[in-house]
Amino acid sequence: MSRGRIGILALLAVGAVLAVTWFVPTFAGPVFVTVRAVLVPLDDGGAVASVRLPDGSVANASGVRVDLVVTNRYPLPVIASFQGPAFVAVATPTDADTRGLPWTVTADDPTLEQTDDSPDLGAGDRVALVDPGEHATEMTPGAPTFDLAASGGRLLPGTYSVDVSAYGVTAAPVQLVVLPGPTD
Repeated sequence: MSRGRIGILALLAVGAVLAVTWFVPTFAGPVFVTVRAVLVPLDDGGAVASVRLPDGSVANASGVRVDLVVTNRYPLPVIASFQGPAFVAVATPTDADTRGLPWTVTADDPTLEQTDDSPDLGAGDRVALVDPGEHATEMTPGAPTFDLAASGGRLLPGTYSVDVSAYGVTAAPVQLVVLPGPTD
């Protein structure tokens, strides 16, 4: 094999390594990331309602915490570039009897980079490095909850579609049913 062909093959090999280890995780990272919402009923002893969760179970609750499961299916850490809060959960009424605007809770991830020294070359306002595998994320500090107990601004009895996103990656919506009063 001639030196020219060896040089071209070496250059192609270096290009392939760069594509797999830098280009794909940096610019196509969100393609490999999925997010799943987990609704956790909270009962501090003052349950004011019952909730039917996506798995069909019913629990007394004073609120519902939203946890996320973030999964990176790429074998290397990937970069997710996004704007706004790191975690967003929105409960939107889906039946005619439920009145009101969507209820939104947000949380931030203090470990995030800002654009000053971002490895995504400033393509987004914020950047998250998502390690390979599945990571359960309780949206802390100040885990967002949908309040069922507060007077005024709270989730009223009805059916809601809960849409969540983490690092700009949107999860499939889950259904939350708020029933009037706690069950016996």
